[in-house]
Amino acid sequence: MNGRSYILSFFRYHPLFLPSLASLMGISLGQRFSCALLIPLVTLSWIILPIRRQLLILCGIFFISYGYGFYHKTRTPPFKEPIDNQALYCIQQMYPSYSHGKKKITLKGTILRMGKQVQNLPCTISYPAHLPLPLYTQYLIPGTLSYHNNRYIFSPSSPDLWQQQGWQFSIPLYRMYAKQWIHKIIHRYYPDPVVASFFAALILGLAPSPLLQHAFQKLGLQHILAISGFHFALLALCLTFCLRPISSAKTRALILIISMSIYCLLVGPAPSVIRAYLMILLYLIATFFHHPLRPINLFSASLIIELFFFPRSVFHVGFQLSFLATFAILCGLPFINRVLHPYLPLRHSSQLLLMHPIERAAGRICGFFRSLLTVNLAVNMLLIPVCLFLFSSFPWGGVIYNFFIPSAVSLCCFMFFLSLPLLFVPSIFSLISNINTLYTGKMLQLLTESPPIFSGQWCLTSLHPIIIVGYITVASGFYIIQYQKEKS
Repeated sequence: MNGRSYILSFFRYHPLFLPSLASLMGISLGQRFSCALLIPLVTLSWIILPIRRQLLILCGIFFISYGYGFYHKTRTPPFKEPIDNQALYCIQQMYPSYSHGKKKITLKGTILRMGKQVQNLPCTISYPAHLPLPLYTQYLIPGTLSYHNNRYIFSPSSPDLWQQQGWQFSIPLYRMYAKQWIHKIIHRYYPDPVVASFFAALILGLAPSPLLQHAFQKLGLQHILAISGFHFALLALCLTFCLRPISSAKTRALILIISMSIYCLLVGPAPSVIRAYLMILLYLIATFFHHPLRPINLFSASLIIELFFFPRSVFHVGFQLSFLATFAILCGLPFINRVLHPYLPLRHSSQLLLMHPIERAAGRICGFFRSLLTVNLAVNMLLIPVCLFLFSSFPWGGVIYNFFIPSAVSLCCFMFFLSLPLLFVPSIFSLISNINTLYTGKMLQLLTESPPIFSGQWCLTSLHPIIIVGYITVASGFYIIQYQKEKS
């Protein structure tokens, strides 16, 4: 079999993958046309050319997605003179911030319409903290929109002139209140300010202290603080651990569906959050109905659903990195495992059971670190060039720290979630929180006082979009071929 045959076989085993790619390319090109985006479209069309039916399906989904993306396109041409008009503003997130020593409330949302020129423009507004907070999601706001230094700046009028639109109550407002309440609880039970700031960022997605933010950014560990599948999986693991002795599989799935939905509402609709929530939600629904789905079909379905409800997130960095990293983990692991096998052979459970207990323990530990190495290699092979394109630099120390820090964070996060049901047993909860504070404090000290040698950066001043899109296309095709070879 040649490469094309393996890819076509992959499409047959994962029927949602091709529609998800067509939707992604259609919405991307509909919102922002680029010659670079034609590379995967032409490549995919050439691969499925022998199968006319799939080619027609691809074309149909692509053109529908293109029209849908074009409809949701941000229409704001550069202009010289400011625009004074009323803007229909939709609030999507709300959080406290500080500017020049004064407390403000930052409103993050979208200008849905402002006259005939402006549509679907992402925009942030600073709201005075001493005034009553907006109780609704949409407002008609008089103001001025200007264009300066390649940025759009919206200056709203006094909040007294804001006119509510519709009757939808403000989920961002109650989300902010809930986060502030949980934040106070975290500070009450974790008196160390650095540890409390870390848990508030890790669990709620709040901004960490400047010290932690600098340390995580310097070592390329920002993804740990961004709510993603890592956090949803840990929460699901803790709940499953607590519920397994007292509930059936269907009951556990139902409780997990409700819990994951509440957690998603709490942390907010970031692209990585939506991707993680959709994947685990679809998995739990399939488990509830005893109809398991392949992970790649879950991945594809979550991509289609997120593109449908949040089409403008396609150019968000969090969306791109989250889906690329997940794809690399799902499709790249078989190839990396095969490459590592001659040097680090993977021992199965049946082999470990025949060993001496000490050798068995050592084998399990080696297997754990081997799995960490496999995931890191699979993700970094795809994401390092992408990060160099997006940020013009990549901290090479992150390759080393990503080998063990996610596991260390998993332990402290697991203890945090596991201690929550014990809030009503103060002695046990206090013991676990004190152990967790000590452990987390030492781990954060390791990061904030890291040797300067690990702060080096790989820098790349410019990289053409055609090169990076071509690389992603080739690397993804390679991963798919190797994946299908292992499964055949």
